[in-house]
Amino acid sequence: MKRVLAFVLLIVLLMTTASFADSHETLVTGKSTIRYTSVTGVRASLRKSGSSAICDIGVTQKIHLDSVKGTLKLVDASGKTVSTKTGTFKKNGSVFTLSKSFSLPKRGSYKVKFNLYTYKGGVQKETITGCTNTVRK
Repeated sequence: MKRVLAFVLLIVLLMTTASFADSHETLVTGKSTIRYTSVTGVRASLRKSGSSAICDIGVTQKIHLDSVKGTLKLVDASGKTVSTKTGTFKKNGSVFTLSKSFSLPKRGSYKVKFNLYTYKGGVQKETITGCTNTVRK
């Protein structure tokens, strides 16, 4: 009976793992890279510079994209949005980059949550969501 139960649990585990591996989307955190259908990777980081924080995001295209646009929200430790910025990424070869500076209003921890939108032929291909590492003022 224990063998049958162990076998059934193993099958359930393998099926669950297979369904996660089939997903096109993974959360972006810190400096990790992810995979989507229109891009091969996204790199996002937040660094402190004086009383500001600079968010750098790089997107490497998998298919030829016309543009990448983004909405970036600086959030505090409680999750409250402190500032929002939008921008169009600059293309350099197969990489699109965007850098935005945020003023840090007071002491505390901050990170940037972002939504990126990839476009080809004027049509939005994908939405990529994620967040950066945390910095402290």
